[in-house]
Amino acid sequence: MAVTTLDTAAASLIINLVTFSVQTTVPTEYLYAFSDKDITLGPDTFSALPQGEITFSEFTGGPKSEPVKITMIKAEPFLTVLIGEPHQKIDVTIEEIDPRDSATRRVLYVGEVRKVIGGVNQRPDLVRVEITGLKFQYDRPLGIEITDTCSWRFGDGNCDFDVEAETTTADILTIDKTIITLDTIFVLPRLRRGRLRLDGLDIVIKQHLNGTQVQLIEKPPAAWAGATVDVVVGCDKSVSMCGGTWDNLENFGGFGLKMLEYHPVVEQH
Repeated sequence: MAVTTLDTAAASLIINLVTFSVQTTVPTEYLYAFSDKDITLGPDTFSALPQGEITFSEFTGGPKSEPVKITMIKAEPFLTVLIGEPHQKIDVTIEEIDPRDSATRRVLYVGEVRKVIGGVNQRPDLVRVEITGLKFQYDRPLGIEITDTCSWRFGDGNCDFDVEAETTTADILTIDKTIITLDTIFVLPRLRRGRLRLDGLDIVIKQHLNGTQVQLIEKPPAAWAGATVDVVVGCDKSVSMCGGTWDNLENFGGFGLKMLEYHPVVEQH
């Protein structure tokens, strides 16, 4: 393996590069160099961010995704993305480089933002960003649960329902915490477990309250007030909604629905 200046240079000469990519409809990237000078690499310029620190967890090689924490001066996207508000998915790439030799640039970590904390160390100008890696996305149980509710994701290949064909738009008239009033009447309960979507951010609908009102699982950003949003229909995975609302019972994935209520090997009915 070739030895580069990354292997021989003093640690103080190695610079960390961080790219935040906000997954809006048209993704927006923010590039930072944890340095006192901007760094330009080809067409990309990484803006200087002197007060930045990256803390890597110990890598155990296990199935869990070890988080990385970045402490930095409050800058985009964490000026637009308000602390505590739901936001679009933010992908993160962490690299390092010896700025004297662009060939030393290498990727250390790829993940996505899971949590943002403001006011770190009682300083309102600092934020701490917690990032989890790709393994986090695979930390899910395998197999199919044997229950009387559907195991499929609404609209996937097993469900085979065309969700996008039923997706429409509506204007938000009012926001009262998690209660949203729309300007369009929707037949109950078509929006239950559906989503409201705006510029890459989806928020799940907890309940379809009446023709024009829904309750979300969390309060939307203040910027949603008066906005036009995509209204994505949903399904609570029950037999009644699958068959009664969507006429899709032939694809129902609740494999426990017709299971015997007794153990046929040790019991007789």
